Amino acid sequence: MRRLLVVLLLFFFVSGMGEGVSLVAAQSRPIEPKDMATDMLQALADNRMDEAESLAVKLKYKYPQSKVGNEALYVLGVVALRKRHFAEAQTLLAEYVGKGGVTTYGVRANRLLGLLDKDDNDGVPLALFLESERSLTRSQPLKALRLLKQSLAQYPDAAIAADTLNSLAYVYLVSLKDYEEAAKAYASLAQKHPDDSYTDNAVYGLGRCMELLGRTREAREYYLRLKKSHAILGTEISGYSIPALNEYARVWHRRAVLGLERLDRATSEPSSGREANFFMTGFGDRLVVENPPGSDIYRRLWRVLERDGMPVRCIEFTVNRTVGITWENRQELLSAASLGYVPVVIFQYFDEDLSPDFVKRNTQNYYTFIREKLAPLLEGIHEPYILLEAEFNRGGVGTWAGWNSVAIEAIRIIRETLPTAQVGLTVGDWGFKGRDALQKSMGEVAPHCDFLGYQFMISSIEDTWVQDPSGQLLDRVLDFAEYLSTTFQRPLLIGYMGVSSLDGWESVQAECLAALFRHRHDLMHMGVFGMVYFSYMDAPDKAGWFGPAERMFGLVDASGDRKPAWTVFRDAARELMQEETRAEEAASFVCLVSSPEMVSTIEVAYTFSRPRFWRVVFRGQTSGAMKTFQGTSRAVRVVWEGDADTENFLAERCHVDLFVLSGVGESPESRRIAGCEVESSGIVSWSRKVVFAEGRSSELLQDSPFVKRVANSYSGLRSLVFEWEASTKESTIAVSLKKAVPMLAGESFVLHFREEGVQNDLCWITLVTDQGNIPFPLTSYLFRDAGKGWKTFRVHQETLARGIAWKYKTRPAQIHVQGIEFVNMAEGRLLVDSLAFETRRAVEQLEVIPYISSPFVPLDNDAGETVSEDFKLYRRR
Repeated sequence: MRRLLVVLLLFFFVSGMGEGVSLVAAQSRPIEPKDMATDMLQALADNRMDEAESLAVKLKYKYPQSKVGNEALYVLGVVALRKRHFAEAQTLLAEYVGKGGVTTYGVRANRLLGLLDKDDNDGVPLALFLESERSLTRSQPLKALRLLKQSLAQYPDAAIAADTLNSLAYVYLVSLKDYEEAAKAYASLAQKHPDDSYTDNAVYGLGRCMELLGRTREAREYYLRLKKSHAILGTEISGYSIPALNEYARVWHRRAVLGLERLDRATSEPSSGREANFFMTGFGDRLVVENPPGSDIYRRLWRVLERDGMPVRCIEFTVNRTVGITWENRQELLSAASLGYVPVVIFQYFDEDLSPDFVKRNTQNYYTFIREKLAPLLEGIHEPYILLEAEFNRGGVGTWAGWNSVAIEAIRIIRETLPTAQVGLTVGDWGFKGRDALQKSMGEVAPHCDFLGYQFMISSIEDTWVQDPSGQLLDRVLDFAEYLSTTFQRPLLIGYMGVSSLDGWESVQAECLAALFRHRHDLMHMGVFGMVYFSYMDAPDKAGWFGPAERMFGLVDASGDRKPAWTVFRDAARELMQEETRAEEAASFVCLVSSPEMVSTIEVAYTFSRPRFWRVVFRGQTSGAMKTFQGTSRAVRVVWEGDADTENFLAERCHVDLFVLSGVGESPESRRIAGCEVESSGIVSWSRKVVFAEGRSSELLQDSPFVKRVANSYSGLRSLVFEWEASTKESTIAVSLKKAVPMLAGESFVLHFREEGVQNDLCWITLVTDQGNIPFPLTSYLFRDAGKGWKTFRVHQETLARGIAWKYKTRPAQIHVQGIEFVNMAEGRLLVDSLAFETRRAVEQLEVIPYISSPFVPLDNDAGETVSEDFKLYRRR
């Protein structure tokens, strides 16, 4: 017996150990090398040197042959620098540059190698210089200034003296905004080191300092001096010069020209836009974000923007072949569009595999994806913007003429499947070398585009020591816009942009955005009609080309605090939204009747001067019945079939009104700008199969503990009230039917409800069917406000069938609804008044007869203005 007990104890002990090992194994999931590299670089940026070195050693030996593993060489080189092991650092950084990595740290590695070549005086000047750089990244400009001055005072003839003077000027110019002292430093640099590569930097810096001090004449002299020094033969004729043919000369010549143009813009008003008469802003690149960043709490991006008072028009979303497009993605996009947002889709099918060979082998798959994935995702959205293969000019495609035919066919398929979509090829700005080949790779496809997109992303990793980053970024953005607009003659959209705040660049980020918004009219003059920022919040877990800088592109940091750039963007966005609200419209309001026979459809069309948030309302004069259409687009085209959101239309005169809505969200202010009247000669009504109605009938509803019983109620069920506690995590409350109810073509499932104190917008209603469960977000694209806080949620059988086909890849012959689920992630109450199935009653003679008063009486809008419209009626056979 004792032996048996010992055996059992050993068994349980060993089993427990086994379970413990299994648990550890389950919890210690393998870390991707790219994530490990980003964590390593982040540790380096945070000055956690031991952790960075430990991760670098692991990465180097675990992935010795990969480019990701090569990032460890850079970190080990920087660690050696910190330890003042300069020879070791030089060896490691040289190996890193030779092998290449997967981030932009190659730029910084090359710069460090150049500095290491100037090591003298036992390494003291170099050590002081490197410590000053670290002080700047920790937002300690005064300490950096002291270290630089100390180095110049003690070692004025050190090999690194020119670098030290240039950095001193940078600290005065960018960090301290002391333009007089910056000018003195640049003048000293030009005088003491006339043959150094920093000479051009000094001349440009002097011009920029004079410009910022308002000394325009002197600024012009410096820019002209720089321009001439890099022109062929070192001269110009009648203000014109041709840059020398080498890349270095072209860059400096162009920067000098841009400086002169900037001075000209400061003394004259920009002419009216050649292409753009409006400017939109937005955020990306996800529909749902962690709030706060890095948490497991999610909110829809536009709800976060509305909560924070950030009134933008565009919401951006990335689609590629490797990340599955879900039914939920489509619902989110439809919701955003109905609330006044313009969906902008970054479509990167080829993504990191982009190359001529890969495109050739996957062209048909590309077209199939557009038809079967992209088009269904965006169907029903009035005017989505599609950024076609963002940064297509990578991987050799930028010099490949064959891309034209591939992109032309892709655009043709998009127009065939999404006729209202706006499509634009999206270009990366890789400098002069990249531009030279663009006419070859996109010259034929550009005329087929509605617009062209372009992007820019900058961080301290690549652009640490440029003079005045905001000014040079503005030059770069304007210069590329001018090139694209002049060369390809298309409107332009800055498809995505970002400035990382890594290394103490919070103020630089704000200044960059302020400069862009300040020169918005210059951008519009070149045809730029919008700018989408990437992204609203920092992403603590993000990995990518910019290393740890990828995590800090947001305007709100990981702790939820707003950076200075947030206020800059918010103020500009408000001003733009006010401009949109004040814009007048003078298009013709057009009714289109399908045919002269007695039919039941009528179309309404209108074209705005710019994308607008609009609403079309059909209202019965006698019945009070209403039908509402809502969206965001430049062209409005809706089809009314005589059905109603509330009540039923009679044979009656109906008002048709078009409103423009200000701002975004569920309750925007509206302004009536056009309208007409029609007459309905038939009736469209609905027969109801009641599942539950308060105090009336609930024969189909399964008993539930969530239902309160009242003795004198006909059904014994008085009301449905669902409550969530503040601590509830993604709870689901299910209401089952006693038996499955068949849902036939033409039927709708209708829920009449009211929300009380619901704190989170991630609320979903799921219809449970015999074919599978289909979720719908509880947002206004699905329901209409029925007054007094009650709302009507309606799902058509066709929509449900489409959801089943989308999620489960099967087309159901028939659908049986088994119940409904309420899913929430926060506190609040949901009160249900009724659940029902409704069937549209067939009417043999239903006609919508256009009616126009004679003469046509102009409409008075809510702002007290009179809008005169030409109303036209077309009958189509």
